[in-house]
Amino acid sequence: MVRKLRLGAGSGWAPSDPQPALELIEKGNIDYLGFDQLAELTIAVLQITKNRDPRRGYAWQHIIDGMKMLLAPAHRKGIKIITNGGGVNCEEAANQVLNIARENNLNDLKIGIVSGDDILDKLDGCKNKGWKFRNLDTGEDDIDSIRERIVSAHAYIGADGIIGALGEGAHVVITGRVSDNALFVAPIMHQFGWKYQEPYWNLIGAAVTVGHVIECA
Repeated sequence: MVRKLRLGAGSGWAPSDPQPALELIEKGNIDYLGFDQLAELTIAVLQITKNRDPRRGYAWQHIIDGMKMLLAPAHRKGIKIITNGGGVNCEEAANQVLNIARENNLNDLKIGIVSGDDILDKLDGCKNKGWKFRNLDTGEDDIDSIRERIVSAHAYIGADGIIGALGEGAHVVITGRVSDNALFVAPIMHQFGWKYQEPYWNLIGAAVTVGHVIECA
């Protein structure tokens, strides 16, 4: 059983300079490198970008420029990358990373995708079932007054999907809107074999604390 795990935070916002992440790869003796690229505003901007060009909608600078610098050295050292830079277009982000892998002859690289956070097309159905989405800006009980102006709607995903992707051997996991700490909780739970049950709850709580400390670092 793994007794020690070293995590690195490669970014805390977008856009971000990949150079510190490269230093972590080269000198940090890390096992996993997590990248937090998303904020609520970022998600909305990425959705607008995708509406204009279906091939976009991911954290472009991170996925293109960053991965060109980081993917090969990380893979050579056995460091796995977890990023929410997939934004609102994880599939296209994965295609871009796959192209970079091919350019570097990383033919054994496996990429996992975690999506399902986009609920924009489910809002009306939820409202019809009686769900209320309180407008925290105005205090209104629902979002009727702004419904037609909503650009994107996302439900935060936990660590489960990332854990599953790692369990299937992914070297790079690209996600949409997961909770920030999930980028780091997932590798901890995966490596130590923790489950969402007793006797692991307190340990998972500690992992969530660790995740919150280093996300957005």
